[in-house]
Amino acid sequence: MIIEEATGRPWAEEVRDRILRPLGLTGTYAPGDDPYLKPPHAHTYHLFPGSVTWTDTTARNISQAAAAAALVGTERDVDRFFTALLGGRLLPPAQLAEMRRTVSVGENFQVGFPGLRYGLGLMQQPLTCGGDT
Repeated sequence: MIIEEATGRPWAEEVRDRILRPLGLTGTYAPGDDPYLKPPHAHTYHLFPGSVTWTDTTARNISQAAAAAALVGTERDVDRFFTALLGGRLLPPAQLAEMRRTVSVGENFQVGFPGLRYGLGLMQQPLTCGGDT
């Protein structure tokens, strides 16, 4: 909503013109209300309460999340995006530094993700080998 208010254009157009095209992210798209992913793709499964079988939950309409979860990309594109982002190609240094600054998350998240820290769109979690993700 901020993007649309600031630019007068839909967020998807701004993302396409400012990020996807310049970085050559040809496998990234906003599916809108189409619940099906372009192949090839992985599947997700969920064991619903009271069920004894796993249900394929891959097909889902994520349009209600708008820009919060609306892009789908290939592993190549995700790698290229994060390489550009963390390499300083998308944000000025001060903004990238602020994005990388993380804080501890609440106790509920610590149960499943011990040591997890969250920043402005980035998460940091210690690995058992001593590094961070």
